[in-house]
Amino acid sequence: MQRESGVLKKWFEHEMTTVHRGLVTRKKSLESLLKMDEPHCLSREDQKHTFDKEILNKLGECLPEEGHTQLKLPITLNFSLKVENECYISDDIASEVIRKMEGYEKVYQYRDGKMWLPNSIGLELIRKYKGAIQQLFLP
Repeated sequence: MQRESGVLKKWFEHEMTTVHRGLVTRKKSLESLLKMDEPHCLSREDQKHTFDKEILNKLGECLPEEGHTQLKLPITLNFSLKVENECYISDDIASEVIRKMEGYEKVYQYRDGKMWLPNSIGLELIRKYKGAIQQLFLP
């Protein structure tokens, strides 16, 4: 059984690497993205991760000017195998922007320093914010 769990662990690590190929590891501030003609970051594999300029402008409208340097994009939405039916954002500024944009001020409160959302809402946010939110799958 010990050998099998080692094989499963290696397989799982390989699959997670494949899933996370497009993950942006060096995020950019909203301020710098708004200044770009074609706003983008680079993924782990040096592929362009593009942003919708209209969505960036809407995010900027929800923040005071100094928040433009503090908000790093894309926002990471974490999905964990240890948590059933929920995902979370652990960045305070990103959480506040999403709360304001979506009218979540009274719902989806913080627990343990994270804004928890149902998986269905998380997936909808990823679709709606076209590149401004990326998903990270955790073991």
